[in-house]
Amino acid sequence: MNDTPIVGKKIRFFLRDKYVGILLLLPALIILAFLSLYPFFFTIYLSVHDYFLLQTWIPKVFVGLKNYLQLIQDPLFWNTLSVTLRYAGIVVAIEFFLGLGLALLVNMNIKGRNIITSLLLAPIIMSPIVAGLIWGYMYNPEFGVINFFLNKLFGVKDLVFLGDTRYAFLACIIVDVWQWTPLMFLILLAGLQAVPTEPYEAAQIDGASPSQCFRYLTLPLISPLILISLLLRMIDACKIFDTIYILTGGGPASVTESLSLYAYRNNFVYFNMGYGAVLAFILLILVTIFCVLFNRMLSRKEI
Repeated sequence: MNDTPIVGKKIRFFLRDKYVGILLLLPALIILAFLSLYPFFFTIYLSVHDYFLLQTWIPKVFVGLKNYLQLIQDPLFWNTLSVTLRYAGIVVAIEFFLGLGLALLVNMNIKGRNIITSLLLAPIIMSPIVAGLIWGYMYNPEFGVINFFLNKLFGVKDLVFLGDTRYAFLACIIVDVWQWTPLMFLILLAGLQAVPTEPYEAAQIDGASPSQCFRYLTLPLISPLILISLLLRMIDACKIFDTIYILTGGGPASVTESLSLYAYRNNFVYFNMGYGAVLAFILLILVTIFCVLFNRMLSRKEI
């Protein structure tokens, strides 16, 4: 029998079904392009123009790389870049080690593990704005609970955590670690619970110690999840804005001013949209570099 007509009908049905799928996805693709691609290209467009938001009657003037050259000569930019990198590196490192330790502890089938897990996940439920407000009241030098305990236990009185250049940066780090360590804990705990038990049984038969099992079995098996969790937190930490904005507003003396906060200030306080777009673009490049580095490390692990 000649089944060519049947094959032709199947091909026509497949093509028709494919085009129907594309048409159904087209509205979502248009909205996605408008919400992501348009702001990206418009930011690049603004970065090479001199434009102030309050002077909308003045046309945008093309200035080429002037804004980028101003970036190189701006000491505030280098300060905010340094603050961002130090902040991201410190909080991600602390959150990783705390999250890994808590995940190993909960994974040991201790009593009340479900209650402990629920309590540990509570900070993630809060928005960063709410967390910043709560910790702002706790840091208050007059009626804050932290100063109360420091006074009762150590006799220290009225420390201005958020208004002192010696403590403000550390105070912001503590809030970030408190809120986002549970996310690292949750990801690593999922990885530990997915690890098979057979390699550990074989290692115990061979006389391997718990530290050797952890070093040569646990860490290699969960290394992809470790890299993913580090990448997610590094991206969020580099973009930190809301917590610092609520706690210190970037002060005192710009010791806590992140790159995203500096970009916001140029865009919506000074209304210098061209220079603010350059800062936002630099932040995008910084995050992209971290994504590429972690993606390469993850690819090597998979190989």
